[in-house]
Amino acid sequence: EGSWSGRLVVELPSSADDFALLTGSSADTSSAVTSCRRGTPRIVVNPRLSSYDESVRFATLTHEAVHAATDSACEQGLAWAVEGLAESVAARADRSTAQANRNLVLTYLERNPVPSALPQDPRTPTDYALAQVAADQVRKQLGGQAQDFFARATHGDLAAGEISQATTWYRQALRAISAGARR
Repeated sequence: EGSWSGRLVVELPSSADDFALLTGSSADTSSAVTSCRRGTPRIVVNPRLSSYDESVRFATLTHEAVHAATDSACEQGLAWAVEGLAESVAARADRSTAQANRNLVLTYLERNPVPSALPQDPRTPTDYALAQVAADQVRKQLGGQAQDFFARATHGDLAAGEISQATTWYRQALRAISAGARR
């Protein structure tokens, strides 16, 4: 949308309890949270993240920065698109995240059929990886028009036909990934 100033604040609470107090999220379930406070966007980082590998920290901050840049933390948009876009950008910025997400998708497809719908409420790393596949397909298929698509998805303003098309692209990509893994 072009309205983000490029500024953001990263908060590093000293304890898991402080993280929970600042974010309302458990330190056991969230690596970082982008706040919806007006003004300069804020990413509150779980202090436990400091013990993770540098690439995980980088990917987490990249993912959260996408939420800050798109103001998606302040909207009630389509979760698959919001989280998928953030994960897509993080995976493009960090090769190990891309590989980890690919492995999660492959493991999912070994155990499950191709889903009939987009991931509605991403909660697990696998859900985020699947949402990334959907977002990657939107970016691939729409090119320069993907930015408008994701801006409208962040606000929950996609037409049923657009969601249906994104679902088709997503399912086609998962079938291709599955077929490639069987070779």
